[in-house]
Amino acid sequence: MAENYFYSSLSGQEIEDTLLGAVRSDVDQSLTTSEKARARANIGAGESNSTFKVLGYFDTYEDMIESLQLLPKPGDAYGIGTASPYDIYVYDGVHNEWVNNGPIAYSDALIDDEDVSSNKAWSSSKISTELSGKQAKIMAAGMLKGTGNGAVSAATLGTDYGGLSFTVILPSSGWSNGAQTISDVNFAATGYAYIVTPNSAARSVYAESGCYADDVTVDGRMTFHCETVPTSNMTVNVLRVVSA
Repeated sequence: MAENYFYSSLSGQEIEDTLLGAVRSDVDQSLTTSEKARARANIGAGESNSTFKVLGYFDTYEDMIESLQLLPKPGDAYGIGTASPYDIYVYDGVHNEWVNNGPIAYSDALIDDEDVSSNKAWSSSKISTELSGKQAKIMAAGMLKGTGNGAVSAATLGTDYGGLSFTVILPSSGWSNGAQTISDVNFAATGYAYIVTPNSAARSVYAESGCYADDVTVDGRMTFHCETVPTSNMTVNVLRVVSA
């Protein structure tokens, strides 16, 4: 008979757990990094800082159960509902059952790119993030113009491209010291060049009077000059063209 023995307050199961390094579930544990990794592997959980992924969405819990014929993996997560916010069901690998974790915002979960087509909806913030910097839908037809900052709209003939033709009348009474200024909203000081010619009826008088026009330096106004004051009114054709 052995002479050396001792009395332990631990039960036989507790002694066995201590010797085998088992992780107990009925008391708090101080686990090493390797023990934590082994515990996560046992239940199929990811790292503590791993990204949570929603694998897909179903209208009802019954739809999910019917669709997932094979036993799901611990940690698999699916959204249930017909509209956001969805209830997130996660498969519990310990009790082998689905657990409803309640609504989770999209910002809390990462959706696999391969599953995006099967997901029902994104939150407004997710949509704003995805569309940020993208070209908006262009509703204009015909010739288009850009603003340089991403905006596009319909271009206007004579304003944004091509030329605008109009006429002005130089009255014989309007000359003063061999000059007169004609007002017209189509005269613009910047962005255009002008081609000025008399119409067929005024061509001889225009040439004999030595008439010519200045560049437009003030919006809405063009000044004409003549060497000899005409005795009749003259109609002048003006072609405004977009310049670089």
